[in-house]
Amino acid sequence: MEIILGFQKTRWKEFEREEPDLLLFVHKSTENPTYNEIPPDIITSFESIQFKGEPNQLSKEHVDWYVIDEVSSATEKPVTEGKTYHYKDHKYFEKEIPSMIGESIIRQRRSAQAYDGKTAITKNNFFAILDKTIPRDYSAPFDLEPGEISVHLLIFVHRVVDLDSGLYFLIRNEKNLTDVKHNCHPYFFWERVHDAPQMLPLYLLKKGDFRREATFASCQQDIAGDGAFSVGMIAKFRENIEENPFLYRRLFWETGMIGQVLYLEAETHSVRGTGIGCYFDDVVHKLLGFDDHSYQSLYHFTIGGPLEDERITTLPPYYHLKEKDNITAD
Repeated sequence: MEIILGFQKTRWKEFEREEPDLLLFVHKSTENPTYNEIPPDIITSFESIQFKGEPNQLSKEHVDWYVIDEVSSATEKPVTEGKTYHYKDHKYFEKEIPSMIGESIIRQRRSAQAYDGKTAITKNNFFAILDKTIPRDYSAPFDLEPGEISVHLLIFVHRVVDLDSGLYFLIRNEKNLTDVKHNCHPYFFWERVHDAPQMLPLYLLKKGDFRREATFASCQQDIAGDGAFSVGMIAKFRENIEENPFLYRRLFWETGMIGQVLYLEAETHSVRGTGIGCYFDDVVHKLLGFDDHSYQSLYHFTIGGPLEDERITTLPPYYHLKEKDNITAD
């Protein structure tokens, strides 16, 4: 990645060196696509390119957050043997919606700043949204093959029609079910949601109104309690990190992929999503009963009916290109 981006030829400012982490490789589809590596000839072709310019200095003063450099160094990935991961080939719960165009959904995707506190979603839409977070072979975005599925979803259900409000858990890798249950409070129900699709291992932990708990766990942000439901992404942590420290980054890639799926699915089902980067992981762990770092809360998300902030101007995607075209035509 450093060769393709020209980082090995870049003159970095002191304390401001950038690190490549993830690269998107766009190519023609094939019958048997492989995504594990970029062809060597493409990488070689970048070595002869002359890179110009110097990075701007981001700040006049440097604050030494040494722990960031320590974590960065500790989680560098060494050269390892390539692996191919295969996921289950379930059919999707929801068939393609003829009126929905992927390009339009992607371009209209926004983050909600606030929710109305009353919009509910249907149970089938709830299942359809969650179903898209389950990896399938050759299905974006998990065709990147980020590794063994390690992230599960703690779900605070607030307003889903014909589904009890309460605390739920989606096990995205059924190999971890027994281990997750062992680490949680013994009084949870772990009752399989009987009308959920078979490929969706969704469990009810406890019935009740958890809006206050969801809000508090997300740094007391109302959006976590005002939506139809909110999510805490719970990763299998200690075992992964102790065996391979570089998987620390991979776990965040996985949560990010889930987040992007939730954003697009929310738009598809006429609601809106919001990624929540500020949360109290210890509060989540206490709620579940975790007493060590076998599992770790890494990211939060919420979906609901958005309130539009009229102080913010919303423009169509790529409007500036259309304006340029109109000027040229005139």
